[in-house]
Amino acid sequence: MANFNYGTYPYGNIYQPQQPSYQQPNFNNNLGNIMNNQVQQTQMTQCYWVNGAEGAKAFQMIPNQTAMLMDSENPIMYMKQTNSMGQGTIKYYKLTEITEQDIKNQNSQQQNTQPNADYVLKADFDVLSKRIDELSRKIEKPFKSQTNSEKGGKE
Repeated sequence: MANFNYGTYPYGNIYQPQQPSYQQPNFNNNLGNIMNNQVQQTQMTQCYWVNGAEGAKAFQMIPNQTAMLMDSENPIMYMKQTNSMGQGTIKYYKLTEITEQDIKNQNSQQQNTQPNADYVLKADFDVLSKRIDELSRKIEKPFKSQTNSEKGGKE
C-alpha cells in the first residue's frame, strides 16, 4: 500500500483518528500572565485584500486588533484598528511607487539640512537689539517732551 502524506490537509489525516490532547488547567496563573497575553493580542497585525473603502468599512475584526487592508481596485491601503469594545477606526494611505534613487535623494536632503536654520546668530541678534533700542529712544523723545509741556501748562 502506498504511503500518502496528508500533513498539508487543513484538518490533518482524515483516515487515522487523532488522539485528543487534554491540557490540565493551570490555576497558578497570575494577573501578569493574563495581561501579557492581552498585550500580545493587541500587537498582532495582519494584511487582507478588500474591495474599496466600503469593503474596508465592512471588514469585521475582533476587539484590540489592527489589520492592514489592501484595496484590490486602487493603490490604497487602509489601516483598521479596533478598540476594546470592538469599534473600528480607519486611516487611509495612498500607495505610490518610488525608486531607490528617490530614497537616496531624500536621505541626502535630510543630511544636508542645517539643524540651526531656524535660529538667529548672537551677533545678528545684538545688531537688531541695538536698532530697536535706537528706534524706541527716538519714539520716546517726542512723547516725553509732549508730556512735559502738558504738565507745565496745567500747573
